[in-house]
Amino acid sequence: MEMNAVSPIVSALLLVIISVAASVLIYFWVTSFQGQVTQQAGTPKALGSCLKIEGIEVADRDTSGVAYRIWVKNCGSQTLHLDYVYLLDPSGNVYHSYPAGEWSLSPQDTQFLWLWVPIDKLRIGERTTVKVVTAEGIEAYYVFTPT
Repeated sequence: MEMNAVSPIVSALLLVIISVAASVLIYFWVTSFQGQVTQQAGTPKALGSCLKIEGIEVADRDTSGVAYRIWVKNCGSQTLHLDYVYLLDPSGNVYHSYPAGEWSLSPQDTQFLWLWVPIDKLRIGERTTVKVVTAEGIEAYYVFTPT
């Protein structure tokens, strides 16, 4: 009969030991994972980078197409290198792309970027999204309707 009285106590003690060990393992696994996420978010590419399209205007128009000025601002703290400009239709599909030449944009600087759109690519009156991408992987969007 003594054996039965000890058995529940041993079982309870064994469950407590297993629970404590599992909690310690889970704690170390979660803190390790949290450190990896923080490390990835803190990469130099992501920190201090910000690009904003401040506006678009027609700079020139002729029978072959339209030249737009896209005003971009580096609102971050590191130099960005403009890579590509894309025009997206309302569904998000690219219908025109233009290499920006990888020219640099200093922190807190605002400049304009030329975008030439040939007449056969123009979509007058259709809601269009301009997407500017940097070599660092930063993207900025601006929605307008070409006229």
